[in-house]
Amino acid sequence: METEMIKEYTVIDVETPNAKNDSICSIALLRVKEGRIVSKEYHLVDPEDYFDQFNVRLHGISKSMVKGSPSFSELWDSIGHHFTDGIIVAHNATFDLNVLAKSLRRNNLNVPDFRYVCTYRLSKSVNAGLRRHGLSSVCEFYGIDLDDHHNALCDAVACQEVFARLNRARPVTSADIYVSGFSRG
Repeated sequence: METEMIKEYTVIDVETPNAKNDSICSIALLRVKEGRIVSKEYHLVDPEDYFDQFNVRLHGISKSMVKGSPSFSELWDSIGHHFTDGIIVAHNATFDLNVLAKSLRRNNLNVPDFRYVCTYRLSKSVNAGLRRHGLSSVCEFYGIDLDDHHNALCDAVACQEVFARLNRARPVTSADIYVSGFSRG
């Protein structure tokens, strides 16, 4: 089976307002072509849901900060194409994509099968000697700046840098792409 290098993808990160993980209060998307970031998006999102104090302390986003921001269903119209016509890259992608799938279902929107690469899984494969593979641990290992961890844009930029380092260590190819299967239930 022939594999080819992944040259175009969207790096994502989401933050949630509470432990239900079926709504989003912020999302970042970085469009990458040939290893260069060609666009950056950061959106505060009105989750139309409550905020847990734990989550607010973690990411610093409160209900008052998202007042007047678009709802997830309003935002999906402008960002959904990133998830349906390309490859997604995320650190611990199953978390972010699970939150997206739950948010889509909560808003009665179709859930696509996401095609994705997980930098957490890649790190476990490439950096087998590393004890922890969370984003902050991998960033520390590679010397990548992560000053504002749990800010979706900061985490997405760090994830892109992790992806680039992993790709240099072992080229990331189409064989590293997973398909979520969320559309089936």
